[in-house]
Amino acid sequence: MITYKLYKVLCYLTAVLNILLVIQVVIHVVLPVPSRAIADILFPPCLGNLCLAVILIFGVAKRMPSFIRLFRIFMFAQMAFLLMIAVYFFRLVVHGREDMRVAINATLMLIALFGIEALIASGGLQAVLSEPPPFEEGAVIFQRLV
Repeated sequence: MITYKLYKVLCYLTAVLNILLVIQVVIHVVLPVPSRAIADILFPPCLGNLCLAVILIFGVAKRMPSFIRLFRIFMFAQMAFLLMIAVYFFRLVVHGREDMRVAINATLMLIALFGIEALIASGGLQAVLSEPPPFEEGAVIFQRLV
């Protein structure tokens, strides 16, 4: 069983790796694309991934479950979108476009990656919810002397 502290570390690691992956995708895939329309389609999900990875870091660090839930919902939405793309690519492969096999495999790997990120975020959410709230500075704690 994974402890809650390990889930938090995994959340931080997932967010940092997500940021680095998005930067690599933007530099090596989106910017060199000759078609402006394809770049306009690829850039918003990359920007969303970048922003929500930062939101995941803030959510775990500041113990904000709503931020972690937002990241998890975004990952599930991306998985659903990629599943539709995988079905489209599969239809192309079935109808004779064998060159689309690489695209369908890449799409399925991304679905698995986002699924793992969503599971890690779920564990991080449980870790944040299970922690007692921290005491504010200057708070007085009363204990019974019996």
